[in-house]
Amino acid sequence: MKKLLILIFSLSLFVGYSQEKITFEERNISIVPPEGFKKVNFYVGFFNYSNGASIQIEPIDSIAYVLFAEGFTKEVLQPQGVSLISKEEVRTDEGKTGILITSSFNVVQTNETTQKEETRRYERLTYLTGDMNRTIFINANYPVLVKELVHEPIKKSLLTAKFEE
Repeated sequence: MKKLLILIFSLSLFVGYSQEKITFEERNISIVPPEGFKKVNFYVGFFNYSNGASIQIEPIDSIAYVLFAEGFTKEVLQPQGVSLISKEEVRTDEGKTGILITSSFNVVQTNETTQKEETRRYERLTYLTGDMNRTIFINANYPVLVKELVHEPIKKSLLTAKFEE
């Protein structure tokens, strides 16, 4: 029985976090990226080249994340072409509280083959955590077409984000 429990525990670690923690020294933030996401040089974060999903990481000094989260309302987002889907309190892997905001927006792109404009629907997971003096602000964007594949792995990844002391 003990061997079975160890095997189950080991497999759950492998499935949940098959990649190593990445620390962004310039931001003093670490996070375990989802499988298939690669660290990029064109912003602080990760990109998945196979499905166009991205994760962008920024610290915000001198503001508590709960105060920052108050600005994410339907009234504020709607004029920007963004629809608020949900706002929920979550817990990090270390038991700290955070706020996960789900929103959606459209992106108009030109199809390279047909040269016609196409509208694609995207979702954004905005994750906020931190303390009374600083905030970890992460935006993860993905096409709605791949939501079933990336939503949960991205969410799990976001919950690993923390300030490195």
